[in-house]
Amino acid sequence: MPVNSLKDAPRLLETDVSGEENFITISNEDGGTSSRHKVHRIAHQNRILLDQSHPDSHRDITQLRSLVALGCDIHGLVLHPSIKLLRVLALERCTSPDIQEYGRHWLEHLGTLVHLRCDEYTKVPDGFHQKVTSLEELQISVRMLSFESKRQFLKELGNHSLLRVLCVIGTVRLDESVQAELLKSLGNLQEPEHLDLDCNLLSGITPTSTEWDKAVLSEHLRHLYIEGFRFPRVSSFIDPTLLPNLCYLELCVDHMDEAGLRALGGLPDLRYLCIRLVDYGTTSYKQAAVVNIAAHDVLFLKLRSLKLYGWMVQLATNDDSTSASLSIWREE
Repeated sequence: MPVNSLKDAPRLLETDVSGEENFITISNEDGGTSSRHKVHRIAHQNRILLDQSHPDSHRDITQLRSLVALGCDIHGLVLHPSIKLLRVLALERCTSPDIQEYGRHWLEHLGTLVHLRCDEYTKVPDGFHQKVTSLEELQISVRMLSFESKRQFLKELGNHSLLRVLCVIGTVRLDESVQAELLKSLGNLQEPEHLDLDCNLLSGITPTSTEWDKAVLSEHLRHLYIEGFRFPRVSSFIDPTLLPNLCYLELCVDHMDEAGLRALGGLPDLRYLCIRLVDYGTTSYKQAAVVNIAAHDVLFLKLRSLKLYGWMVQLATNDDSTSASLSIWREE
């Protein structure tokens, strides 16, 4: 989950009550800093970061635990090899005159990271999965990887079994074999709570393979956001008995049938639901799906927010006044 400004950082990077701990916030080039020399947490915002002259060179950063850079222009090696204890690294909306070197410099010395968030310009270094073995949160882009490198990266993602938060950016146009590797990796995660598979819809849509119907996601999952994968219908892994804790769901679906509506409506803790239709105005699947809701049926028990893009929905009382019908169809 991205940090939008340094005012958001203290919730993630709280300072310790001991005298040795110090959290320094540096905003813009003339921002103030603390006079203490021993630093455990640093956050930069809207700055030019230089290897030789950045203002942290006079401080002892060997004990640095957390480092956030937001909207910075990176010129040179900032993450020094002496930093061995880094646990949190976040690079948000940063730029560099050399995109390739940018990623390599930042991720060359990974230490014992638990949280890593990188924007789409950060190049995944060779041996990434071998260097980082204790991750609990990972946000990273595979957009700049070659097809084979992307396949290998997604295959090895399953090695990080402790991940609780995972956001993979650039999951576009993956063939069936790569999707199979991705799903196998997701199945290896022990207790994931937050999963984002993110891509720009303008970059293209990936038809889902049949492997998704065999997928079994963790019952601990609470947030599921899948953009850029086109499901022909609500996939069978969306099952109330398998995902009892899911409260946030976003999918791209081509066709809605009664089974899909009941699966969505039966998710016991669902609070937010967004269903997108990718191909507006196409002629396939024009027929409405209708669910007759009896008095004893319980659907969408906790839903508080519903967003439908390209869909029309109607809820009407039946003639017997003891039941209702829920209809959904593609918008013309």
